[in-house]
Amino acid sequence: MTGFDRLPGELSDYRLNQYFLEHTWKMVSDHTYTGKLYGPSMFTPYPNTLAFSDNLFGAAPIYWLLRFFLMPDIASMGWLMVLSLLNFLSMLFILRKENVQPALAGLGGFLFAFPLSRVAQYAHAQLFPQFCTPLCLWLVWRFALKPSKLGWLLILITLYWQILCGIYLGWFLLLVTLIFSIVTISVLPESRQKVGTFLYRCWSFVALSLGVWAFLLYKFLQPYLEMKRIMGGNSYDVVAELLLKPISLFMVPAANSLWSPILGSLHHLLGVSDPNAPILWIHYNFPGSVLMILTGMIVYKFLRKKTAVFGNQKRLVLAFTITGLIVAFCATDFGHGVSLWRLIYQIIPGASAIRAPIRIFLTLLPCLIIAGIIFLNEYLKTSRLSQSATKYLIACIIVLAIFEQRTIPYTYDAASVRAKDAELGQVTKQYCQAAYISPFNQRNEELSFVSGIYAQVDAMWAGINANVPVVNGYSGYSPPGFLRTWQDKQPIIDWLSANKSKPIDRLCFISRYPPKTEPGIQVLETHQSTHYIVQVIRYPQRP
Repeated sequence: MTGFDRLPGELSDYRLNQYFLEHTWKMVSDHTYTGKLYGPSMFTPYPNTLAFSDNLFGAAPIYWLLRFFLMPDIASMGWLMVLSLLNFLSMLFILRKENVQPALAGLGGFLFAFPLSRVAQYAHAQLFPQFCTPLCLWLVWRFALKPSKLGWLLILITLYWQILCGIYLGWFLLLVTLIFSIVTISVLPESRQKVGTFLYRCWSFVALSLGVWAFLLYKFLQPYLEMKRIMGGNSYDVVAELLLKPISLFMVPAANSLWSPILGSLHHLLGVSDPNAPILWIHYNFPGSVLMILTGMIVYKFLRKKTAVFGNQKRLVLAFTITGLIVAFCATDFGHGVSLWRLIYQIIPGASAIRAPIRIFLTLLPCLIIAGIIFLNEYLKTSRLSQSATKYLIACIIVLAIFEQRTIPYTYDAASVRAKDAELGQVTKQYCQAAYISPFNQRNEELSFVSGIYAQVDAMWAGINANVPVVNGYSGYSPPGFLRTWQDKQPIIDWLSANKSKPIDRLCFISRYPPKTEPGIQVLETHQSTHYIVQVIRYPQRP
């Protein structure tokens, strides 16, 4: 609607994900690019810094195709659009395969592709490539009904692909798949013998395919495992602050949502006074009244043993509903430190690396959607409503379900960012072999925490646009000894020395203010652009 003059998200995490996508594009399109696969040109010379965050490898090829024709920020928008379409189509495919009528199947696709919990977090674009999640869970169900080699391989492929698309969502899918598999063989007793027979007869095939899958997974995660060894995991106290809260299921933005007049002030129950505080974004997990009512009806019908309304889909609905509720229960903090996630944190490999378990909501959501939409489809088949009345009811449900998910995300002005990127990229390319771009402003004052992060991301983009490594960096973690702000040149030299940097003939210190003279630091050249002053020094310093 804005002609791409305003782009979604904000200037830190959204631009960070853009940077990772551009890094992979440079890897495949520019043989002169200075970065390495797991080593984009940030935090120079610290190695494997991509392992501080999601790498988006599984979804990056979509961005590459768009980058043939579009500039980076527009390509990233197209990337989000294509991912949203794939999310929609994956859910639509499953529901149509389960004989859900087209209108309701389309509603299920919408609820998975565009839920409030996803749209409100446009800044965290790593949460968008999730089209493999519902497919994987549904394939597990189909495999339990009729085990086959193809079904087994498709489960492994979708699991691996989801991990390639995003470590967070991939780890969540592994956990939910384990829970769903246990639930499935509980509600399908006959599947135990079928699956057991398949594993017995095809044990060599299963062992080989699982071995190859595990090897590929290890190779992909090896830099992350090494980084975890160096950095350590998150303490449980850190993790516990970002668990799902019971109130999170009713949280919506204070404005721009259909339910804002009623639910928009619940942020006070989280102890957050500012309704626009960024921490609230992650708690916007209201699934909508339609999905909550459908889930409630499923539970009520099962408890009352009125299962005739489920038709032939009773056990499928039961399996997905139970799985969704179990996952929600496990990831919820019930107050006073009471949460089953503590047990998961202690016994499940990789759990300590998950800083925000609340995001598992996006993985339990497809369970509730599949169960709820299939239940609604079967329920309407047995209702006594006339055909015209049923169509009218479906239309009303669809309109309500769509509009109650609506919100207006944060956006930023693209023109100002493009101008800054162009100027910084130009001076970095023209004068520098490596660079540090100071986050201090024109008055030599340190920026606020958020603005300081924006400045670091600007510097990273200057480096990748100029194909010049930069000492600056921002990610999910920072290397040991790295500070967010360095005002002088000596700490930069100390950092390079501590990390055994190769000699740099033209190391640039770029700032918006006239840098002070530092004893023992010899400045070779000084240049000035419209907004920046560039001082060129040599590393290591020579007499």
